[in-house]
Amino acid sequence: MENSLQLTQKIWFGFGGIPLFFQNIELLINQAEILHIPLPSQVKKTDEMFRLSKRMLNKNKYYRSGFIIFKIISDGTSSHIIATSEPAAGQGLPFTDQGLLVSVSDYKKFADNNLNRYLFFNKTLWDSLLLSLRGTFFSNAVILNDKNKVCECAYGNIYLVKGDEVYTPSLSSGCYEDTFRTLISEAVLKTGKKIVEKTGIDRNDLFKMDEIFIAGENIGIQWLLGVDNKRYLQKYSSVVHHQLNILLENMVS
Repeated sequence: MENSLQLTQKIWFGFGGIPLFFQNIELLINQAEILHIPLPSQVKKTDEMFRLSKRMLNKNKYYRSGFIIFKIISDGTSSHIIATSEPAAGQGLPFTDQGLLVSVSDYKKFADNNLNRYLFFNKTLWDSLLLSLRGTFFSNAVILNDKNKVCECAYGNIYLVKGDEVYTPSLSSGCYEDTFRTLISEAVLKTGKKIVEKTGIDRNDLFKMDEIFIAGENIGIQWLLGVDNKRYLQKYSSVVHHQLNILLENMVS
């Protein structure tokens, strides 16, 4: 289609199921409605989409874990949907235990924009940020908002561990919201720590933390080895990852 617009939703599967399938389809529908994109008829038949998705995974012999990618392509008057899948190496959610080095980005987000929480609105910014880091030591970057408060990283929310508390920017800071956000909070609580959503996390607060990780359905859990010149230990990220896998497995059992 010429002058087409694309919406993409990437859904994790594992433990013999697709635990957040329907939540992701709801997000996809919400984004299409915001952009006034006509929905393909298949999208409205969520049970049938789920059945066909499971069939696709079985046909491709993807029995462990990976991702289903739905892409809606529209010219504004008509739309069609494409479904693909890709396998991952392990059974559980991806976990980066070697640690990532990240910087603090010069790119900013405006905290008061209501579209901040949606993938389609963030994707160009995130991809541009990651492209700008090629050839450097950094794999991602912390994005600040227009008030110079911590917002997120590309494709994931950021979590700052200090003692018995885990801080994450609140939605009012302008951060992204995917299907994992509430699930991560639940996993943190089950580990015995307190989850605290804050609007005003300063850049300097990053360098006072015991540990930092980023999380999202598209990336799993990624432990940060360092932000700029600051280095962190890896003690808690793997605990959250383990608890998150338990929650996901229980959702499909």
